Amino acid sequence: MQVYLPEDLYRQVKEEGDRINVSAILQEALAEHLAELARLRAMDDAIAAYEAEYGVVTDEEIEAQAAADAAATVVVPVRRQRRSKPQSAA
Repeated sequence: MQVYLPEDLYRQVKEEGDRINVSAILQEALAEHLAELARLRAMDDAIAAYEAEYGVVTDEEIEAQAAADAAATVVVPVRRQRRSKPQSAA
């Protein structure tokens, strides 16, 4: 397999020399992308199975569910902790 890199990106990678493992980075990126494609395919299959049994999901149903989800959403405020000041040595 060959991978195409635009000239500027290729140059940057070459400048990094041994500090960058292109093979590992590409493997990780491809694994993540393939996992995402598998999730999307599973979601498509689930929607198709649902629609085969219950009919096509309408835009109105999607909007109603989005509104119900928004109404049920609880926003929890984040409390920031104050950093303690370092004590001076006496």
